[in-house]
Amino acid sequence: MGRARFWVFLALIWLALLGGCWRAYSAADVCIQVDGTSHCSAFSGRTVAEILEQAGIALGAEDRVDPPLWSPPPLDGTIRIVRVVRKQLREEVPVPFERQLVKSKGLPEGQTRLLQAGQAGLEELTYEVVLEDGEEKSRRLVARTIKRAPVAEIVAVGLPGGGVPADLSGKLVYLTLGNAWLIRPGLERPLTGEGDLDGRVFEISPDGRWLLYTRATAREGELEPLNTLWALELDIVDAKPIKLPVEGVLAAAWSPDSDAVACSRAEPTAGAPGWRALNDVVLVRLDGEITVLRAPSCMAPYCWWGLQLAWLPDGQTIAIADTQALRLVRLDGAEEVVLQWGAVRTAGDWAWVPRFAVHPAGTVVVLPLPNDELPSEGSQFDLVALDLVGRKKSLLHEGAGMFSQPRYAPAVLNARLQIAFLRAADPHRSAEGVGQLWVMDADGSGLTQLFPQAAGQAVPIQDFAWSPDGEQVAVLSSGQLYICDLSTRHVRELTAAPNALYVRWAP
Repeated sequence: MGRARFWVFLALIWLALLGGCWRAYSAADVCIQVDGTSHCSAFSGRTVAEILEQAGIALGAEDRVDPPLWSPPPLDGTIRIVRVVRKQLREEVPVPFERQLVKSKGLPEGQTRLLQAGQAGLEELTYEVVLEDGEEKSRRLVARTIKRAPVAEIVAVGLPGGGVPADLSGKLVYLTLGNAWLIRPGLERPLTGEGDLDGRVFEISPDGRWLLYTRATAREGELEPLNTLWALELDIVDAKPIKLPVEGVLAAAWSPDSDAVACSRAEPTAGAPGWRALNDVVLVRLDGEITVLRAPSCMAPYCWWGLQLAWLPDGQTIAIADTQALRLVRLDGAEEVVLQWGAVRTAGDWAWVPRFAVHPAGTVVVLPLPNDELPSEGSQFDLVALDLVGRKKSLLHEGAGMFSQPRYAPAVLNARLQIAFLRAADPHRSAEGVGQLWVMDADGSGLTQLFPQAAGQAVPIQDFAWSPDGEQVAVLSSGQLYICDLSTRHVRELTAAPNALYVRWAP
């Protein structure tokens, strides 16, 4: 019996201790401070986590609790919860534009000219922000996105001895920074100010009266027409340009009488290169009359790239070149192929179409041609003359390059008709566009390097143009417009032309 009494006594002691513990945790008074309020009540939970569960308070992944969740009910009866929230905050801030100065001999010393107005960019900054009970405690930059790039302000500054020469003949027009500029004897002024000329078309009429150009229209994400076509009268100051009734023009050329324009058009596409050529020929007169001379077609490899075109002097025939043939299209709709070659394989989303020149008498066409049966951009391209009457080819200059752009002088000088062309520094790497400007007689003789002056030196040349009298050539190279004199071989800087694309010269 003694042993039984002993175990009964131990059981009574255990029950007494258990009852004491139950009474300690069954009704603890606790105040929970959270979300700006205090919740006070009696909770039976044995840990802070149980008390919060009983109170129906949910915790975020980063919320802080004092005392910690595993702790017993606090002696001071207070549980404090700090809500911690991480979120991303985006804000747009302006990006200042830089100011660039370019030196120009086209301006008198010390005089400045605004070539391009500056425009601030727009940058989106993304921050990771940490809030504690709604109050920001930290901020960290996690991403930067340029939504609109800044446009630099470009100012030309005149150099000693600068200024447009008073003896400059005719009208010289060039395209730079999306605007057209006119240079006449002793004068230089902008013709446009919108900054949206795309350079696909930029031509002066043979009589020097009109400038033909295209303005970009496509906006990002929208398949609008590639551009619109405009004509501006050069002899009237502040003349209002005329919008011609064609859109999406890839190439255009003035008729010999300066009364009409032959155009070839394209449709915009979402993929590279951004258009699909129609390979049509449309005649547009300044009064708005339109005549389709050649319906849309796709007769050559890589026909999506488009055509080059030029009028013959008779005013009744237009020569067109695609990726594999030279054709003649007449105003009566007749068409014939006069020369074919193998389409050039390129390594990019572009195709090669030769730029060609028509003899002033309309009897010969000069153009670069590959001398391989299966040509690629690494092939050698020779400058060739094609007799349109006998359909015979003759070699004028070997290895000139795929972008030689031959051009006949508009006048006979010293009983010689000359051709200016670009010669590649490396005949097998002519796609790089680095070389020299050369002149030669129409039969290929009298070959002379005109620009740059240093023999053998090669530079990027964007474009060139003959003067109306055939005595000078204007050259665009590396942001500068130069005038080269054929008789003296002297080269002088004319004016600054940053990012220039084209130069044209007419009476």
